[in-house]
Amino acid sequence: MAVYVMTIIGQLGVAATGPTLFYYLFKHLKINDVLTISFSVLAGLLGAIALLVDLQPGGIIMQPVTFFSAEIALNIFSISIFFFVTTVIFFLVLRDIAYQYIKYKKQHDQSFIYEALYSVAIAIYLVLGSIEETGTVSGWPVVIFRSLYIATFLYVYIILEKSSSAINNYLVDSETTSS
Repeated sequence: MAVYVMTIIGQLGVAATGPTLFYYLFKHLKINDVLTISFSVLAGLLGAIALLVDLQPGGIIMQPVTFFSAEIALNIFSISIFFFVTTVIFFLVLRDIAYQYIKYKKQHDQSFIYEALYSVAIAIYLVLGSIEETGTVSGWPVVIFRSLYIATFLYVYIILEKSSSAINNYLVDSETTSS
């Protein structure tokens, strides 16, 4: 029962990423506010519907528990909603990467490369999450996938640090550098 409850909490987290990523990407791509709110709410509603279906008998099929994980298999309806939302977000991410790259080529401003790299991190997160959400990976490979998740967040942190250090102008004392 505890594994089932934790699974539902995990699925709630998965459903919450749809509206969040839509909102972020639409704002980042400067798409109007009405579409931003509409797609975010739609993703939230689809996630809520998928969660309701998950709560029904047979909605979540528990896989054998291993030393490494307790995996699930989702019903076809919920996984279809997940892949629909994820696919739309993935194409928005690809559009954002291209948009930032084009802006970099036109203006030669390094900040656009960092913006594109943020979207690359989202793309990696979506791919890893999609593979794990299908439930096809179980046992010790799950540890590798979750390590890659952590590496993705570390990647974002490194991008943030590089971005802020590239923007900051540091004062250098000429007396200390000339000796």
